[in-house]
Amino acid sequence: IFNRDKINLRKIIDQKPDLIGFSCTTAHYQWALNFSKKIKKILPKTPIIFGGTHPTLVPELVINEKSIDYVCIGEGEEPLLELVNSIRNNKPSNQIKNIWSKNGLKIIRNQLRPLLDNLDLLPHLDKELFRDAGQNRVSVRGRDVCEGDRARRGEAVDCEAVRERAAEGKVRV
Repeated sequence: IFNRDKINLRKIIDQKPDLIGFSCTTAHYQWALNFSKKIKKILPKTPIIFGGTHPTLVPELVINEKSIDYVCIGEGEEPLLELVNSIRNNKPSNQIKNIWSKNGLKIIRNQLRPLLDNLDLLPHLDKELFRDAGQNRVSVRGRDVCEGDRARRGEAVDCEAVRERAAEGKVRV
């Protein structure tokens, strides 16, 4: 199997990011965790945030990983923007709703904000990083994940844990 980790690590190093983010499902969590550990070895001071369905469902597990500095629980559009701005402006980031963080060994568990009322106000997802050249197909690691704009935020998923969280009003399906 062709391993793109070295290529992607080189791209990350070259870009010198202020923040690195992973959005992951349970199926992709272990890969993302392993890759975040590789990043931390090379860029130990660059903060890493995990978000998506898996971190939302098991935030305690995720935030306790040494390579992860922040966890976004639930919707991330507004909290991630606030986090980026706080990092950019050297402001504290420990009170951003939907974001869990670390202060030494202490975990800061911020409250959830209400779900966004109107998803139509959000811009369309930018999938150009994943789009095959000249084709209207989006691929991740060589596997088609959607065609055109079919894969959208808020689509229903077939996962009992996510449906339970949705019933509690913590995630949207």
